[in-house]
Amino acid sequence: MDFRLLLHTPIFFFNNVSIAIVILLCLIFVIFMAKGGRGGEIEQAIQFLSQYPEFLILALSLVFLFFGVTSATTATSFSREGKGIWITRITPVAPQAQVIGRCVSALCIQTLGIVMTFIMLSFIIGLSPQLIFLSTLCGIGCALPIQLTGLLIDMHRPLLHWDNPQRAVKNNLNVIFTMLLGMCYTAILVVLGGSMGYFISPWAGCEAVLSLSAVLSIILYNVCVRQLLRCLLKCDE
Repeated sequence: MDFRLLLHTPIFFFNNVSIAIVILLCLIFVIFMAKGGRGGEIEQAIQFLSQYPEFLILALSLVFLFFGVTSATTATSFSREGKGIWITRITPVAPQAQVIGRCVSALCIQTLGIVMTFIMLSFIIGLSPQLIFLSTLCGIGCALPIQLTGLLIDMHRPLLHWDNPQRAVKNNLNVIFTMLLGMCYTAILVVLGGSMGYFISPWAGCEAVLSLSAVLSIILYNVCVRQLLRCLLKCDE
């Protein structure tokens, strides 16, 4: 239902999917510089990342995490329903399925950006299946707490009374709160992963950030499941 709402309303679709398009345009520009002979520094960076794929995994994970931080999908999940929130109230779906389904919508959009990134990078650098799997796992795993945080915020203070669908996304403070928390969370992961990667090994950095993200995801998921029904009953008609 949540994903169909995104596809059904062009404003919702554009505001949630546009980040993947922007990243694609940036990658096209980078490829143009590298292929045009005016990107010496870029070519050196490509050679370095080819020799040390563990650093490429960390870099790609950070890019994929950026997709999750800038996504407004879960932060506007209930707000986008507007006055039609009563449909969610009477739908016989368990809270666990509600939380998982709404997060899957955000992860699908994030995956779209990930796939487009891999397609563009395949033209300038070799990508092994192991590298693709690990960077995707780190990117999606680290972004999941942000998605759950956005859902929890929008669950408690949904913007339901709007006369223009654009207000549900662009004029929604829940998006700003989620992005700010996401940036703080990203900074923590960068410090943690960078410290572990520098003093121990890059693989230890990946394991550290994934472990922290897994613990936070489990905690936030349980909180969302427990509070969902109470928050839906408190929503204004």
